Amino acid sequence: MGWRKVFHGTVVEREGRLVWDRWMECSDSSLANNFAGWTSQNPAAGAEYVSMAWNIINGEFSTARAQTDKILELDPGMATAHLGAAWGGWIDGDEAAADAAMSAAVAALDDEGEAQQLMIRALATEDTEEAVRLCEKALVLAPDDPLLAVHYTVLVGLRQEDPASAARFLRRALKRWPNVGGLHNMMGYMLMAQDDSEGAEKHFRMYMRLQPKTANAYDSMGDFLRVTGNAEEAKAMYERTLELDPAFKAAKRKLDALSGVANGDAPSDG
Repeated sequence: MGWRKVFHGTVVEREGRLVWDRWMECSDSSLANNFAGWTSQNPAAGAEYVSMAWNIINGEFSTARAQTDKILELDPGMATAHLGAAWGGWIDGDEAAADAAMSAAVAALDDEGEAQQLMIRALATEDTEEAVRLCEKALVLAPDDPLLAVHYTVLVGLRQEDPASAARFLRRALKRWPNVGGLHNMMGYMLMAQDDSEGAEKHFRMYMRLQPKTANAYDSMGDFLRVTGNAEEAKAMYERTLELDPAFKAAKRKLDALSGVANGDAPSDG
């Protein structure tokens, strides 16, 4: 093909055989499109999945949750469609809905690509070490995928309680995606867990700047303000969250807890 284009593929093991799984093109004018991607015979389902994935990444969880049903109408067998319902359930505290979505995703994995299968299995397993291992294998196949970056940060930073390692990973991801609000959100939490309030605030404010109409951006800033002792400012952020998304249950719980403190009641978790 000449010097201006090169092609590469990835070999994976499937059912005891080594097979070519992914072919990608690199040219001297563009980066390889190293994403987990989507698998469907219906392009409309694929386009809706891409929209849903970006909504998950950037914290538009209510929208992503609703998109699951729309994608499944277009392609009932698309395993990755269930990720919107899973993330929406986790954020709402609806563990039963999240578990049901992940079970449906696992049951539909046969037609998905290797990176997609690894991503879903990483989210579905309760064994944290195994989940991290599966997610790292997915990142070998799709190193630039921002949704995988969010998944990996959750696994390492939250489930493994290793925010320093998660932050190191996020720094690389943010070099590739400096304008993605959701990655700044994750970095804010990882820095806050390391008592780097100045760094955390910068990333939370960047999240709000990049996603000014996203309820989760104000919820995250509310969390930062609450943890750093600015209760009244935190309340204003949670109120703004609910203005943008009245169904944001986590923000409602935290606002109620702060209002209870202001009224002299004992604080609650959340």
